[in-house]
Amino acid sequence: MNNRKKTAALLSVCTLLCCGCGRREPVTMNLEEVRLNRYADAVVQTMNEYQVIRTRRYLYPGVGSWLDTNRTASIFRADPEKICLFTERDSGGYEWREVHYPYGFYDAVLLRGREEGSVSPLLIAPMAVAADAKAVAYQTMEENGYVLAVSEMDKKTVYLDERGQVLGSRAIAADGEDCWNQFEYSWSADGTTLFYYKMAGPEQSASSAHRLSFPQGVYSYDRASGRVLQVWEPLELKLRGDVSRTPAAQTVAVDSKEGLTAMILLFDDASGCPDVLLWGGESEPKVQFLSLPENPCIQMALEEEAYYYQEEGKIQKARLGVTGQPELIVYTDPGLLSFLVSSDGQKVFTVEKRGDTEDICLYICDEKKNWYKQILYVGAEGTRSIQLSEDELKLLVEGQVESASQLRSQSQALILEFYHEEGSD
Repeated sequence: MNNRKKTAALLSVCTLLCCGCGRREPVTMNLEEVRLNRYADAVVQTMNEYQVIRTRRYLYPGVGSWLDTNRTASIFRADPEKICLFTERDSGGYEWREVHYPYGFYDAVLLRGREEGSVSPLLIAPMAVAADAKAVAYQTMEENGYVLAVSEMDKKTVYLDERGQVLGSRAIAADGEDCWNQFEYSWSADGTTLFYYKMAGPEQSASSAHRLSFPQGVYSYDRASGRVLQVWEPLELKLRGDVSRTPAAQTVAVDSKEGLTAMILLFDDASGCPDVLLWGGESEPKVQFLSLPENPCIQMALEEEAYYYQEEGKIQKARLGVTGQPELIVYTDPGLLSFLVSSDGQKVFTVEKRGDTEDICLYICDEKKNWYKQILYVGAEGTRSIQLSEDELKLLVEGQVESASQLRSQSQALILEFYHEEGSD
């Protein structure tokens, strides 16, 4: 047995011991043979550079699927052995948990309404959870319409209206029926800022075009300062498409850096309307029409004024304001469900469908631009989001667990801890 095989065998045994004897956990698959995956001159080979030395799994009550959330858990930066998550309580209502996941211990903080001691408020979909899981945004109902609520751990709930005002002890909705139009909202990638707006329904004009209107503009709410700023003033977009349908826009990605905000609106393909990219500073945003796939899995990279997306297994990089062919980063697999590109762009974590299972994989690029693939975990069904720790040695994969014996949904926080063998290939 050569040294590589001895090392792989030893690490596999160590992994099983670390995971405990009570339950057998899936571990890193070490693929000794080289498999070529050629696409557009890209070559992917298998490698053993990262080893999963420990796998932790924490189950908790899932937040109702009708709330449309795709993230409820986060790596706890202040303590490497903790995660923070937002969950539904067995007795009703919602709470935050700070979980010491190796042992399952946790401290809980209830989500309450505006007044001290009040019960959990009415949550109206969608519910958006910030990257650190310590803040959630949702719609709630007042006497005359919807308002947008932001609840944070250990802080009072803040209520916002469509005109960018922080509402007082009593929410006064806007006049007329427009107050019943629902909000659209998304957190920035780091979870510090919430972007939101109310968008008037598309209207058909005599020129057979849809007009998409943001009658009050687009706003941002900063968690740290509590300030609301108007990102863009009221604007209207003209979209050509199937005039027999009323397309609904979904905000799929919003992010910002100093002096720049970018937002992507995704439309139903059946409507024939193009997807829309808005970006720019405080002046009127620039508009770019796109044709993205149904499941683009968009990741913003605003430091480079770009974004990543996937199409039929190709992870591509497109730049703001640049038309033409995007840059192919790596071809993974047509069964690609989700991906995460590291900050240096040299590593890509993916969740890929393979038969009846979902695999967590890692792609690493060397100095010659060759990509190497490693399967890290087998059996990550129901994945909703993947997150990487700052030292890039811990991966949190959140998923929804289906069980016939459970009367309610269960969520799973899967934590993979890595050993990195420098220089290995």
